[in-house]
Amino acid sequence: MKKIIYLFLITLFLFLLDNTLITFIAINHIYPSILLVFIISYAIINGSLEGMILGVLAGAFQDLYFSKYIGINMLSNMIICLLAAEIGKSIFKDKSIVPIVSTFFLSFIKGLFVLGVLFLLRVKTAGISVVLYKALYDMVISVLLYRLVFKLSETKTMKKEWRF
Repeated sequence: MKKIIYLFLITLFLFLLDNTLITFIAINHIYPSILLVFIISYAIINGSLEGMILGVLAGAFQDLYFSKYIGINMLSNMIICLLAAEIGKSIFKDKSIVPIVSTFFLSFIKGLFVLGVLFLLRVKTAGISVVLYKALYDMVISVLLYRLVFKLSETKTMKKEWRF
């Protein structure tokens, strides 16, 4: 139960941080999403079920705050976390180069997915260059954040299995 509460609070904190302080480090109105980097890193380390649940939770926060199109971020985060978990199955999790590069590609894929859905809904968006720069920025942030998520996942509380 502690694990679920901790993950909920961490996700909520990172969501609030994403929408308040992180906007101050924007370059050309583009800023990273530490919440996305966190859920990608967590999914790589802990697998598909936990990553998917965390991705849907983070997407629910994003959808409730940002869009009138509920479900876009939940679906995209769930897909991204499933892909991240598949990447995590075949790597050494204590080495950080593959997760960092994967964060770039997964962030780019999420951006393209959201752009594609919004294009189908005929919503005017910024464009593909913003998605590319955001993915690069997320990759830079993942250099700092991946090790912290790995250490968090190794703690005694986080090692316990989920019980429903």
